[in-house]
Amino acid sequence: MIRRIGLLTVLCLAIGFAPAWADSTNKPAPRDTQAKKKGWWQRTKDKMAEWVPGPVKRGWKRSVKKWNQATRAYRALRDLFGGDKADRAKAAKAAKRKLRRAWWKRADERAERRVLKRLRLDMWRQACRAGSSRACRRWAKGSPTNMEPFQQLRDLLRRRKQWKPLYKLCQKLYAKKPKDLENSLCLADSLRELKRYPESLSIYRKLVVAHPNNGTIWLDWGRLLLLQKKYLHAEGACRRATQRMPKASSAWRCLGLALQSSQRKKARLAFEKSCSLGDSRSCRSILDVLPKSRLKRWWVWSKIRSKLLARGMARTSARGGCRMGMGAACRSIARRYRKKATLLRRYQRHREALWWLRRATQVSPREAINWRLFGLLLLKQQPSEEACLALRRSLRYKPKQPDLWLKLGSCYQVTVEQQLKRARQAYLKACRPKQRNKGLPEACRKACNLGAKEACYH
Repeated sequence: MIRRIGLLTVLCLAIGFAPAWADSTNKPAPRDTQAKKKGWWQRTKDKMAEWVPGPVKRGWKRSVKKWNQATRAYRALRDLFGGDKADRAKAAKAAKRKLRRAWWKRADERAERRVLKRLRLDMWRQACRAGSSRACRRWAKGSPTNMEPFQQLRDLLRRRKQWKPLYKLCQKLYAKKPKDLENSLCLADSLRELKRYPESLSIYRKLVVAHPNNGTIWLDWGRLLLLQKKYLHAEGACRRATQRMPKASSAWRCLGLALQSSQRKKARLAFEKSCSLGDSRSCRSILDVLPKSRLKRWWVWSKIRSKLLARGMARTSARGGCRMGMGAACRSIARRYRKKATLLRRYQRHREALWWLRRATQVSPREAINWRLFGLLLLKQQPSEEACLALRRSLRYKPKQPDLWLKLGSCYQVTVEQQLKRARQAYLKACRPKQRNKGLPEACRKACNLGAKEACYH
């Protein structure tokens, strides 16, 4: 009984306070719904309401209002105390289902984000290796512990000669790993290119002490000293570079430049060594060190050196050296032409490949490989006398090629058959001329011997 009285009291209080609570919770309708045009049913009801008396209408409104208040109070009490046991179990089951769906949705999103991050990193890695600095920066930001994107970006900026961003990057890398040789060289080179010579020189001093047998460090240090016009110290650094790298033309050139102002004879010997190793600038520098009285005699009596000097003075490429009779230059040009022909053959462009191989045989006619490739390509297209001659030329310079002898035999066989077919056609024309005069019996006999049966009956 007491429980019933309590519930009735709460219901009455809720009905009493429900209008104020409902008015406070109800939000005003948006402008779109307020400004919505009335439908035909609403217009009909409004017309019919004009005939209803006012007290009746007010009674209707009061009753509707009280009903709405009672339903709101009931819903509020239901939400407050809950329904029966079945309703609560159903609500709990729905809540669990909702939580499970939300958990799986978050798991899917995490997996998708992980895969997208991996794919994004893979895309940035490929773009960075292809030469994109922005991709290298994003890759480095995505995986900060990996040093490969920083190294790729460092090499890329060095190739582009962007010294200011390279200096900032190398400074960070040097701060992380000061004992790394590549980071130290990168920082020293960027400082040298930015003309901050004292700072670069201090780094090179540390590197020389740490790596005394590295010729590249001695060479870079000598070049830096040459830029500062400290020729005596540069001579010692470049000499040590030549001792550690005796076949490096740049080291001998550095030594020649260091000795050029004080000891011209030793500088000339250093330039000659660099010139013989293939440095054309050193070949031109020999003329600056030579005395004028010996210049003419030098040019006349030294054949190889005169060619190198002419090549250096004219600033020509391998093509110019080939024109002057240098076999190595001609072979390098023919090698380049063969590479072009090989690439064209991959795309089935045989006509252009034949043109490049023909040029290779003209540039370097004593190389067997040029005639071999030219003859095989001609034989593959259509066996002819030119293909046989090319194969013969290749076997002349390199006879130990059994597979090429086989190709030459088949080429001869096909060309002989072609020649016999042409001879048969010529004999038949002589045997049966279209003119009024009669054919030659000797031509008919030869055509019959070659296998033309129609000529045997004449």
